[in-house]
Amino acid sequence: MTEQVVGSPGPAQKQPDRSLVLGLATATIVLSLLLKVVTGGWGLLIFGIPYLFICGIHFLVHSLSARSLLKRGWLALAIMSISDVLLLGAFLLQLDAGDGPQWLTITALTGGGPGYAAAEPPVWWAGSMSLAVFIPVLMSWTLMVILARRGENRAVRVSALVLAAGLGCVVIGLLVAVMTSHTHAQPAY
Repeated sequence: MTEQVVGSPGPAQKQPDRSLVLGLATATIVLSLLLKVVTGGWGLLIFGIPYLFICGIHFLVHSLSARSLLKRGWLALAIMSISDVLLLGAFLLQLDAGDGPQWLTITALTGGGPGYAAAEPPVWWAGSMSLAVFIPVLMSWTLMVILARRGENRAVRVSALVLAAGLGCVVIGLLVAVMTSHTHAQPAY
C-alpha cells in the first residue's frame, strides 16, 4: 500500500499553479515596498537597497522552490503563503525616523502618519528589532528550500508548525506595536 503524501492532491484535487504562487509573492513584495515608501523616512534612504535585495531573494526562493513544492499540493501553497505574510509583517515592523519622533511602518499607517506622536513605536522597541523581524522570513526561505529538495512528510509537518509559530510571533508583534503605540500619544490641546 502506498503512503499518501501529506498535503498532496488526491485524485479529484487540482494542484496549485506556479503562477499563483509567484503572483502572490510579487503582490506581497509590491505591497511591502509600497507601504514602506509611503511611510518612509531616513531608514528608507539608508536601507532601500537592502530592502530591494531582500525582496529579490524572496521572489527567487519562491520561484526556484515552487515547481518542487507545488507537487505536494495545497499544504505547500499554505507554507509559501505564510512566507509572504511573514515578509509583509517584517516590513510593517520596520523602525524609521525623520526630523521628528521615530515610527514603525504599521504605527505610521494607523497613527496619523510618520513623525506623529501617535505613530511612535512602543518605548521598549529597539532599533535592532527591525533586523530580528526578518528572522522568521529567513526561516521560511530555509524551510522552503529544504522541502523543495527533500520533501519528506515529517519535514512538511515540522515546517508548517515552525512557520505557524513564526507567523504567530509576527502577528502578536504587530498587534502589540499598534496597541501600545497609541497609549503614549500626546493629547491634542
